[in-house]
Amino acid sequence: PPHPHTQLSKSMHGQADDSVLYFYAPWCTNCAQFDRIWTNIAEVRAATNGPRASMSKFNCEQTPEHTRLCTEAGVDQYPAVIYFGSERVNGRNAVKYPGDLYGEAIRDWISMLEGVTWWRRLLKKLGSVVGSILPSFGRKRGGGKYAGASSYSPPDEHIGATGEAYFGAGSTPTDVEQFESEDAFLAMDEVSPVYQLALQTCVADMTLEFCRELGETVEEQAAKQPYCGIVEDCYTKGFYSLECSPSTGCPLGDEGCAMVNLCVQPDVLGQYQDLLRSEGLV
Repeated sequence: PPHPHTQLSKSMHGQADDSVLYFYAPWCTNCAQFDRIWTNIAEVRAATNGPRASMSKFNCEQTPEHTRLCTEAGVDQYPAVIYFGSERVNGRNAVKYPGDLYGEAIRDWISMLEGVTWWRRLLKKLGSVVGSILPSFGRKRGGGKYAGASSYSPPDEHIGATGEAYFGAGSTPTDVEQFESEDAFLAMDEVSPVYQLALQTCVADMTLEFCRELGETVEEQAAKQPYCGIVEDCYTKGFYSLECSPSTGCPLGDEGCAMVNLCVQPDVLGQYQDLLRSEGLV
């Protein structure tokens, strides 16, 4: 459907739900050919589940106001496809599709950005979870050395308090999945489907928390620890590749792994599971 110009202005400033816009002009012959591809993308996406960004068309030459908005959005050729996120991706609310206009490639690109913006929204909620976990393990969020090893176990009183708070009085973290491996990355190979998303979410969140201590930007972080540059993409793709889930285990060094490996602790995993359940995700 056509996209209202008033809505586009909100989308460009991150004040609306996620949307993907196809910008065109009536005289554009390539746009006429791309119309069929765009319709097919919409039909395929409508038949699948997952995060949903709306899809619309925008005629850049319908009115002078349309033309002005297209210029402001960075449209410099037709057809153009731009993802407008409610959360920033690489510092921007608007991301222009960079490749050739093939349907499958565009679908994958949209799905990737949907995952990233969904993850960023979840990060805001995760703040309360990781912020409550780290002090209990001798670390402050956003700074300070973690003075433990990857095999560190929390004190019994912490387990009890967390178990009661998150699982109800009388229940214990033993109700949550137990792992043979103390390495959270290796544990992702043995986790059951019930707790898979919780473990992946915890690993990604703890990794990002560690990476934030290495620099203010992703580029600065990745220069010191390359895994920081791919962790968000790995999360949105389920950690399926060897690059994302190395067969040798945690790739973050002693300090980073000590932090991430907290995720195999039953009470920590239980907190993430509880959050995801409250969001209707598990």
